[in-house]
Amino acid sequence: MKLYTESQQRELDEQGVVQINIRFRPKRLLTVLAVLLLHVLFLYLLLKIGVNINAGKLPSAPMVMLFDKLNLTKKGEPEAKKAEAKVKTAPNPKAISKPQEPTPPTPAEQVLEKPPVKYEDMPPPDMTAMLNAAREKRQQAREAAAAENAAQQGNRGKSPQELAEENVRRSMDRANNRNGDGGLFTILNKGVRTATFSFRGWEVRPGGGRQIYEVDAGLGGNVELAIIKKMMEVIRTRFKKTAPWESNRLGSVIMISMLPEDTEETERFLMKEMFESDHPRR
Repeated sequence: MKLYTESQQRELDEQGVVQINIRFRPKRLLTVLAVLLLHVLFLYLLLKIGVNINAGKLPSAPMVMLFDKLNLTKKGEPEAKKAEAKVKTAPNPKAISKPQEPTPPTPAEQVLEKPPVKYEDMPPPDMTAMLNAAREKRQQAREAAAAENAAQQGNRGKSPQELAEENVRRSMDRANNRNGDGGLFTILNKGVRTATFSFRGWEVRPGGGRQIYEVDAGLGGNVELAIIKKMMEVIRTRFKKTAPWESNRLGSVIMISMLPEDTEETERFLMKEMFESDHPRR
């Protein structure tokens, strides 16, 4: 490649010489130089990295290693086959093996279906047995109810009226056993002002008469004292001086006085005997 001036180019044209003119502009020249510098820099970096790898220095960027799974599995297969071949033992031709007997098939469990019971096949019901069973159930229910009521009575205790009736009944029964005659007082109702009680006697027997008495203590009166006074009137119709009285509080039979001059003392004694539970001690 040759560079000539214009005057020389004309002379060469006239002589028949082929000329190649290359003209460089400043801008293009700078571009070409920049490209060349980039290529030189890139080659320098590649050469430097290759030198570091050969020297044993690892590059700063992470290295990615790829393994071929197919190659690894194929390489490991011969070893596995060799190990299996070692485990197998050669059969002994002299050994006599018994022929395996065929195991009989297990029979399937047969499910027996019970035929439905027809109404015609059922035996007729026994009415006597049914009545006896119903009677036993009712009897058991009554016994259970009675036991429950007895338990409740034992838990709650007796009412004052029941205690008074029991005291009078015991006293009259004891007197009847000793003297051959007696009586039984029963308090039917006791309110704030009025009360009602019955008397059966004097001879306690099934045909003995029963009398009912009503008392009225009046406004602000003591209804218990009114009951005691009326009972003393009934007792005086039979006993004029003394009357036997069974004292549950003292645990013995006491002869109480029916004389008019001993009325207050007898009233206090009977009040303690019959209504002591209504007035607890302080």
